Amino acid sequence: MTSLSTSDTSVVQKQDIEWNAINFKVGNKVILNDVWGKVSSGQVCAIMGPSGSGKSSLLNVLAGRSAPTITNKISGNIMVDNKPINPVDYRKNIAYVMQDDALMATSTPREALQFSAALRLPKGTPLKVINELVETTLSELGLTECADVLIGGALIKGISGGQRKRTSVGVEIITKPSLLFLDEPTSGLDSFSAYNCINLLKKLAGNNATVLCTIHQPSSEVFFLFDTCMFLKDGLVCYHGPVKGIAEHFSSKGITTTHQLTYLLTHLLANSSRLRMPS
Repeated sequence: MTSLSTSDTSVVQKQDIEWNAINFKVGNKVILNDVWGKVSSGQVCAIMGPSGSGKSSLLNVLAGRSAPTITNKISGNIMVDNKPINPVDYRKNIAYVMQDDALMATSTPREALQFSAALRLPKGTPLKVINELVETTLSELGLTECADVLIGGALIKGISGGQRKRTSVGVEIITKPSLLFLDEPTSGLDSFSAYNCINLLKKLAGNNATVLCTIHQPSSEVFFLFDTCMFLKDGLVCYHGPVKGIAEHFSSKGITTTHQLTYLLTHLLANSSRLRMPS
């Protein structure tokens, strides 16, 4: 596999990501089994499934955060704009928002974004350009009003959970990345904050970004904000396609319900072998 050059950070370039035959094995335990998928520029895709289904493992493999070792056997093909890449070499081009943020409690959202921009933007970028980019990002994320409030933590009172999550997103998107990965971005948020968080991702996708995230038990309102989704169970792909196509797909399997999302997440994926979706 070959690495691609870093994209221009002044604009969000369109980039599609596609993968096939992804296998991940730790010792004798199979984590991912012939997983495939694709997310196009301008789309937000949700990776869903019960605990232990391989959601975060797939995200980490695609982002180059899991590398082959003596015990970790990883194989498969990953392509960006139809060009094969080595995800470990390409990881610097992918913005990755972790489930648990690593923000400094004694910093403010503005300071966090300024620090990120100073480190990630090309050397010699004028301070005026950095400050303008920071202010634009704060405005886009709805953080202007709390921009100078301490982020806070366990011992320091600070901004709300939703504002912390948006700050974490801001730290990663300050360079206008084409590919944005998030690990359970709604974890720990109330329903209103969760809806606003995914709605924010939709806006970023509207600016040509390709967004892929894992998500655990979203509400129906949040779920239908996604363009596409992938259901995993025991490392197998049970469904991958448009959110609006779920009912038709599972109806063809003889499964119908008026509460599709709840049913899928709690009962449907119990039989992964019968529901496995071929690539």
